[in-house]
Amino acid sequence: MNPALIDALLLASAGWVSVGQILVVLLLLSSDGGLRKASAYAAGMGAALLVIGEATLLIGSQVGTTESDGPGATAWVSLILGALLLAFAVRTWRTPPTDDPPRPKVFEALDGASATRLLGFGAFIGVVNVKNLAIYLTAVDAVRAGQMGLVPSAASVALVTFVFCLYLVGPISVYVVGGARARPALAWLRGALERNYRAVLIGVMTVFGLAFLARGAHLIWG
Repeated sequence: MNPALIDALLLASAGWVSVGQILVVLLLLSSDGGLRKASAYAAGMGAALLVIGEATLLIGSQVGTTESDGPGATAWVSLILGALLLAFAVRTWRTPPTDDPPRPKVFEALDGASATRLLGFGAFIGVVNVKNLAIYLTAVDAVRAGQMGLVPSAASVALVTFVFCLYLVGPISVYVVGGARARPALAWLRGALERNYRAVLIGVMTVFGLAFLARGAHLIWG
């Protein structure tokens, strides 16, 4: 496997910083028609990211930027993104916890929505969630920097998009494969995330923030 693709897939795994979105999918799965709703939401977000990723790849290929003159933008973006994730983690840690477990505000808008509306809403969230989009585009840029050719790069971006969206696909797949037996486990996971949302968010952002910092430092000084 191309080293650039491996690097891009590792970066795409940082999609799991979207703890709130995982909770949204779990909450949708627990509602009436949950599988249809959660699948529509995930499909909308995945499709929007894929379009953005392929367009970014095409534009970058036409511009013809390379990494030959140094670490380039990819390294600095990794450093900046790592620093931002750590800053978010520190800010969350310093914010006093509330008595009630947090419930994603976006779920209030999704509760009772149709699958068609959730498809569009998922696409909208995929575009406007700046933190997730920055992580995703960093992974796409790693594909572009690998200079694998347009067709292999386009296929790699599709794979990167799938890996990035595993935080959405994972709970849905468990629900489909496990059926009724999976529902108690997913309900437990939802409750655990609701009770420990703050701690999980701090931990995940810290881990991936350090990983991005290490990657950027390696590209520049390694």
